[in-house]
Amino acid sequence: MAGSEVALAQGGTDRGDPFARLDAQLSDAAFRTLERIVQPEAATLPTPEPAETEWTGAPPRARQTARQRVERLRPLLDPILRRFGVPTEFAAVVLVESGGDPGALSPKGARGLWQLMPDTARRYGLVVDKTRDDRLDVLKSTRAAAQYLRDLHDQFQGWPLALAAYNAGEQAVSRAINMAGTANFSELVTRRAIPAETRAYVPAVLSAAAAPRARLATPQSKITYAGFELTQ
Repeated sequence: MAGSEVALAQGGTDRGDPFARLDAQLSDAAFRTLERIVQPEAATLPTPEPAETEWTGAPPRARQTARQRVERLRPLLDPILRRFGVPTEFAAVVLVESGGDPGALSPKGARGLWQLMPDTARRYGLVVDKTRDDRLDVLKSTRAAAQYLRDLHDQFQGWPLALAAYNAGEQAVSRAINMAGTANFSELVTRRAIPAETRAYVPAVLSAAAAPRARLATPQSKITYAGFELTQ
């Protein structure tokens, strides 16, 4: 099943539609791409308080370099994402997580292109020990991340929640759903049931996923999406 054909769960509607602003600033082609990969409820995200991810806070030159690195990796990443039923546009996760640096290491111990934590990596068959770390292997880590994303989508029945769980962890999202009494991502954002970093992370990935590939290696322009200033 092609990534762009993945069926997405339906969501609610909301009068505040940040995609109207997004549509005004992105090309029609980018918007069509976004429509294919993002479930409707993501298009009605309420405006949370401003927050920033490492990606959105990076200097413009660093973002441009990262986009170029990821674009060079796409011939390796895309076939694996397709194999596991993940939209190829979600190579944007690599952009936001590691900037396309296979050796990236976070203070929390996440490592590699996809910034997998050791336990998650081992769960999907990767070796992580004192002498070997498969998270540094582009193909192995991409296969593990693609399976993880697919499993998260199946668990939470939508890509926005899957991305939230990828960032904050399945348990954090499950707790938020149980406490808020809803699995609607926009409601979880409104109630601030998920961490501020995650509320910034999800629209950052979706915005990067919507960027036309021809523009990935060109200077970026700023847009506002769901209350966050992002860079294309």
